[in-house]
Amino acid sequence: MATIKQLHDKILSRFHIGIEYQQIYDSKNSRIDLLKGSLEGVGLKDNETLILKHSGLHDWAACLVFADSVTQKKPDHLKAKFAKQGSKILIHLENCEFFATYPTFADKFVELSTVFDRFIIGVEESIKIAVGSYFRKYFANEALSITFSPKPDTGAQGGFIVHVADADYFVKNHTFMGRGSAHSRVDKREIFVYRLLQFIGVGADAHFIPSAYSRCYTSALALHIATKRVQGFQKKRALRSACPFTDEHQMRLDLIRNLLYLGDLNSRNYGLDDKHQLIIIDFVVLPQESCIHSATLFGQRLDHPSLNMIIKNWKLLENFTKATESIANDCKRMESIIWRDGYDKYLKVVLENIKLLNNML
Repeated sequence: MATIKQLHDKILSRFHIGIEYQQIYDSKNSRIDLLKGSLEGVGLKDNETLILKHSGLHDWAACLVFADSVTQKKPDHLKAKFAKQGSKILIHLENCEFFATYPTFADKFVELSTVFDRFIIGVEESIKIAVGSYFRKYFANEALSITFSPKPDTGAQGGFIVHVADADYFVKNHTFMGRGSAHSRVDKREIFVYRLLQFIGVGADAHFIPSAYSRCYTSALALHIATKRVQGFQKKRALRSACPFTDEHQMRLDLIRNLLYLGDLNSRNYGLDDKHQLIIIDFVVLPQESCIHSATLFGQRLDHPSLNMIIKNWKLLENFTKATESIANDCKRMESIIWRDGYDKYLKVVLENIKLLNNML
């Protein structure tokens, strides 16, 4: 004769709902999961229909209430309070595999994460905790001294400066608050570009820090990017005649812009280092629909001798592979991040661009 315990075990095996989260109702809407003994002993009849629910449904309903509250006209401190409560519930629901039971709620989960993130992810203290935790682990020194200061020029996506291990890193919060869940996800294309620019010597040493390093809040939609200060860097608009930004520098910039489909490359987001080499410190990757390979992408043949040699020294094919492998390794420690679609398609187009450029040399 089947027992309540056996029913619990069968539900766990079939639907992967932990026993502590199972709510089982009989045809009279009475809960039987709280009872003990045989199914017959608790009054169940043969072929009686049972209703199974995940106990997290009540928490899910509370989340919807908190999400509605933060979008209403209320004082900011109340919105922040409601957002934190809602976020805690979402984390709990994720941990008890609520969304595996109700996969149709997944899109709503992403949407609610975005709503709450607007009031939590931007909180500097949370970001600083994540950044500090990351660098202490990176340098294997829990006692490492880390200080923060405002970033005087916020560039494409804002941020601040962290001082650690005798170096400065510029930190920005990579989170998109666009309409719809897909636009709120982290763009892996951007972190790939950071790594490729670093490898070809046109970018800074970059570190990618998920909010999971923060003890106070974790979001699948938050990623912080820390780039090391470039020795002797001067932005184009601040360059003096002793260190001019030449036509050749501009040609390199235009090549990279077209090669990787970069935007927001205004004069404060690039310049020269202490060796007069081009450095790009901030940018955005254009929308995927704008990333189209073309045989005329780079215009006329590249006949400038020094530019030709610089492109060869970039070793684009080799560093493309190196960058993709590096990002793949980075992503292993960022498993919680929800990535925006289009990364593989973008890599394919960039690779076609690299091959075209190499054939023009």
